[in-house]
Amino acid sequence: MLTYPIVEENFEQQATNNRIFEKLEKSSMNLNPVQQVPVATISTEENKEMPPVRFGKRGRGKNVGDFCLADIPKYQGEWPQVARVIKTDPITTTVQWYKGSMTKTWKPCNKRTGRTIAAWTEMIQTDSIFYYFNLTPMNNLPKDAKDAAYKYSEEFL
Repeated sequence: MLTYPIVEENFEQQATNNRIFEKLEKSSMNLNPVQQVPVATISTEENKEMPPVRFGKRGRGKNVGDFCLADIPKYQGEWPQVARVIKTDPITTTVQWYKGSMTKTWKPCNKRTGRTIAAWTEMIQTDSIFYYFNLTPMNNLPKDAKDAAYKYSEEFL
């Protein structure tokens, strides 16, 4: 009789597993050689390099409702430039601008048009956005967004 290694310490489960394996062995011995199905083999090539394994979420995409960091020459003095994505296309993205700082809360910017105050929205080029994220529950920038802003400012500004 063949023995199979079982990792679990549960003896009832081990006994059940042994009974299942015995039934499988007996049923495979009763088959004619013509009816037996060949067992798949796994070839191991030591020279073959495996692709890297990624854990966790992949990079965020441009979804409506996400926040983004952008670099617009028109607002070069304002840094970081944070906006919420309202509508997106392959070429342009409509955003609502937010005001705040790296360490303080972010609030929507308003624009006065005559006697009414409305949210400040604008259509920008999609390629001017360099990072997507979501604000923390306290409406602050998350650490990864701060790091992305600092890294971008060191490289390009």
